[in-house]
Amino acid sequence: QETRMGFKSIVFAPSNSNVVYAGTCLERNQVDQNIAIENNTPGLGIMKSIDGGISWQNANDINSAKQNINMLAVDPANPDIVYAATLQSGVLKTTDGGKSWKPINQGLTHTDIRSVSLDPKHPEIILAGAENGGTFISSNGGATWQSSSNGLDIQASIHSIVFDPTNSQIVFAADIQSGVFRSEDGGKIWIRINTGLRTRAVTSMAISADGTILYAATQGEGVFRMELGVYPK
Repeated sequence: QETRMGFKSIVFAPSNSNVVYAGTCLERNQVDQNIAIENNTPGLGIMKSIDGGISWQNANDINSAKQNINMLAVDPANPDIVYAATLQSGVLKTTDGGKSWKPINQGLTHTDIRSVSLDPKHPEIILAGAENGGTFISSNGGATWQSSSNGLDIQASIHSIVFDPTNSQIVFAADIQSGVFRSEDGGKIWIRINTGLRTRAVTSMAISADGTILYAATQGEGVFRMELGVYPK
């Protein structure tokens, strides 16, 4: 069985655009078919650049070196604090720029974490999306988690989570099976917002800096956009 690797997540540190982190993962179809999980196929962990992507260095320890990374999120004020959503090992956290990584899984009932996102105003508040496990929330920098899936399907697979940059109580989550959901209370209760979305298989989302437009990338039908001005903030 051929093993193909790629970079699934590349993120700039919001407070220092010279600092970039990249997470490796098995080729998408292998992950979707659970080949990685069944065969315990290792990944290549995390790479880091401190010159805007011109050069790269290994940013791993024993906990991260063989991980398949689904998503990375960097603290908005501190480029050394990073969270990594992994294919099999839950969430990892570094506070020293990738020299060391610590599993932070207390309260997580699923270890295949597909998305992780930080509240831009209060980065100690984190939302994580699990494969067939909905969303989890931490209010203490990942020290503890609790399920936060009210309104989602029972086995929602959350592949993308974005906070409204102008009001972090407004959050959007994409379930690969049933489309996009919106929360008005920081991720505690979710409401489906699929009007105009022909394809429910949303793999990634982005929001404009002013919080007025949400973009949703799908499997098979390209990108959709929603104007958010209709929602009160």
